[in-house]
Amino acid sequence: MHKAGGRLPQTILATDLDGTFLGGSAEQRAMLYDWIARRRDEIVLIFVSGRGQGFMRGLASELPIQPDHMVGDVGTSVGCGPGYAPLPHLEQWLDQSWPADAHARIDQAMLQHPGLSEQPGVSGRRRSYFYKD
Repeated sequence: MHKAGGRLPQTILATDLDGTFLGGSAEQRAMLYDWIARRRDEIVLIFVSGRGQGFMRGLASELPIQPDHMVGDVGTSVGCGPGYAPLPHLEQWLDQSWPADAHARIDQAMLQHPGLSEQPGVSGRRRSYFYKD
């Protein structure tokens, strides 16, 4: 994994967002973000979240430091580089690994669990549910 300019980073920091990268007090977050900013040329920063790419792009634009890459939708989408574009070969691999009937099979299996209801606004390969007991 290379940084802009082709140099190898010393550190790859892949972090969850909720309660981790976005957790702690404002002072603690400022200290973390400043620490990363001072070492930005040495660190590849990757946001990893169950949230979608659109949410993460919006969030990244509001933070003092932006990630190099994003893994979203519970690991079913990847955005790379400054525009967080999908990588064609990775998208192809994900599509080939995800059976064409996967959504239908998952939907059918979830019907057996009346406490589950599908979360709205979920797209792509991801399937997420609310649980009510």
